[in-house]
Amino acid sequence: MGGFPEYLKLKNPEILTQLQKDILYRDIAVRYNVWDERSLQRLYIFLASHAGSLISPSKLKNVAGVKSHTTILEYFSYFENSYLLSLVQKFAWSQKAQSLAPKKVYFTDIGFIRTAGFAFSENAGHILENFVFNELRRKYGSFDDKQIYYYNEGNCECDFVINPYTTPMCIQVCLKLEHDNTEREIKGLLSAMDFFKLKKGIILTENSHDVFVQEDKRVEIMPAWEYFE
Repeated sequence: MGGFPEYLKLKNPEILTQLQKDILYRDIAVRYNVWDERSLQRLYIFLASHAGSLISPSKLKNVAGVKSHTTILEYFSYFENSYLLSLVQKFAWSQKAQSLAPKKVYFTDIGFIRTAGFAFSENAGHILENFVFNELRRKYGSFDDKQIYYYNEGNCECDFVINPYTTPMCIQVCLKLEHDNTEREIKGLLSAMDFFKLKKGIILTENSHDVFVQEDKRVEIMPAWEYFE
């Protein structure tokens, strides 16, 4: 549900809805002279509906109703500067490759996702992933000192790579490991571990414990809440 005390106490979604409207108008539209408030709101609602997903600025022009992807990039910076959300880059040794790759979007407060986004069913997996990002940011980085990336090479994806330039660590997030997703999740993690020459990786889940060993690599599976205790 997030961490805003008044919302947690009263359980009234209008509290967070109004807060977000105030931030979009006062902290962004007025401050940055954004004349097209509707495009700003449309983009924000779309992002809240796709938290934890890959997004590409060039493909969001029609969503927001703007003519240039440069405007989308400006809106992204406004959202980040207002502490509404964070955009995570793909890790690559090339800065150009990082900037051109799609970004993953995570919100500062889970309550924002629940009250601003449109979804026909709750995507608990992305909610968990967003929670993990927020906890990792508190532990390893910040808005101004980004040490968190995602990995994606050869159709293999790992949700989080921490401190890739110094002491890399790879973390995968999966609500439940089941027959139809276990191979994919472990494959993505192992690919990232190979890339960074790591012997240990972690999969954070809702409530599972296990250990997976392949040759000289060890994957520890544990509940996210336990990892951050």
